[in-house]
Amino acid sequence: MKKQKKLLGIVALVLVAVGLLGIYLLLTKKSEEPKEPAGDKVIRVVTIDAQAVEKISIEPSGAERICLVKSSEQWQREGSAVFPINQSVASLIVDSLLSNLNALKELDKPAELSQYGLEQPKSVLKAYQGEQCLVTIKLGDKVPNADAYYAMFDDSDKVYTVASNYERYMMLTWDGLMESITLPTISDVEQIRSVSIESTIYTNFEAFYDEENPYDYSGSHMFNWYFGTPYDGYVNADYTNTTWYTQLSNYSSYPYVGVVRYGLDGLEQYGLDQPNTTLTVSFMDGTAKSTITLYLGNEDENGNVYGYFNDIDWVFLFSKTIVENRVKAQTYTWSYLKPFWPNTNLMKQMTVEAEGNTYTLLMNHSEDGDTATWNGKDCTEILSDIGSDLFNIKYSKLVSAEEKEKLGLSANDGEANAAILQNNFGEPIICFEIVMTEGLAGSQVEVYAYDDEYCIICVNGNVNFLCDKRDIESYIMLMKLY
Repeated sequence: MKKQKKLLGIVALVLVAVGLLGIYLLLTKKSEEPKEPAGDKVIRVVTIDAQAVEKISIEPSGAERICLVKSSEQWQREGSAVFPINQSVASLIVDSLLSNLNALKELDKPAELSQYGLEQPKSVLKAYQGEQCLVTIKLGDKVPNADAYYAMFDDSDKVYTVASNYERYMMLTWDGLMESITLPTISDVEQIRSVSIESTIYTNFEAFYDEENPYDYSGSHMFNWYFGTPYDGYVNADYTNTTWYTQLSNYSSYPYVGVVRYGLDGLEQYGLDQPNTTLTVSFMDGTAKSTITLYLGNEDENGNVYGYFNDIDWVFLFSKTIVENRVKAQTYTWSYLKPFWPNTNLMKQMTVEAEGNTYTLLMNHSEDGDTATWNGKDCTEILSDIGSDLFNIKYSKLVSAEEKEKLGLSANDGEANAAILQNNFGEPIICFEIVMTEGLAGSQVEVYAYDDEYCIICVNGNVNFLCDKRDIESYIMLMKLY
């Protein structure tokens, strides 16, 4: 009896072991079975060999047709091998879209195609291998309240909803397909060395950087920029405010609102075969001097301006504001509007003639300090007053180009200009001859009575400005008191 019970126990244990083994094998088998993919299910609509695609045509409604052809594993613009296609973007059309022609769902009993924007699709994409069309995709409207679009494939009358990446690639423009364009930039305005504007619609303008400017009377490189055209001779840029130095920052970058075309043929349709304005900026690029030249032409229907750069074979559109911030010279605002520097520490001698009298300021510079005489009389203690009084003479108004032409004044012809001014306005009411210390140029200044309100000032033979007549009369009165 005991043996029988023992045998039954062994059989029970075996049965339990077999059962556990069966459960283990069942679980193991289930773990080896493929799992359903996570996320929403998709419908494979069309399957093509995407890597065999040799041509892609995209026709967005109301936009320029895109046609890409593959040559030597590179995507090119059809008919223009030089157009710089962004290869990564072009490849994504194949790898992300054409390799996965899936839909989110198929519509059950779809309505009229016009309800989905498919009667006149937003875009049609066709992919070819040789002359064979592998797939045609028609893109419709966005699905309301969903990140999806309606679409149809090939000649089927079935309507699907597809993911938004269809819209991303089927609404591409040439701007989105081109390789990024490296526009000229200047990393630091301290690198800029000259600015020139030649124009038939704006004022011509020239500005130059010169660390050794001979007319920098500050002695500390405050006047290291000066202006040429439209001035006769030149006029220093104003260091006392930030207007010119703020303007320089505009020349460091050139943002555009659009790209018109690649290549510089057919420039006449943009008015760029004979640009109305040329902006040239030179700057130091390391130890070498580089140049940015921007050519500007006509405006489009929105008032934007066509233009292109030297060494970049693209035609761009720039906003009118961007253009005018760079080529509409505010010369008077940027200029140092005083003919004299207030300090006398770099002056050797000043001779003044007024009302038939001659006054001479002689300077003596030594390690012990500056001393001075005014007509032989020591004036060291009032030297700063003499400089400040000179400083009070300032320019009030530009002499227009029309007035210069009317008077017959010529640039840099001091002898002729002096004769013209005397013929028109009589003898100067005051003259200054200033001799500076070594390395700095002197100044010859004549002031003529222009009318009841203004005097006209001739500096080193050039006429650019009028000044307030009262400032001159005040200085003559103060000079007699020294």
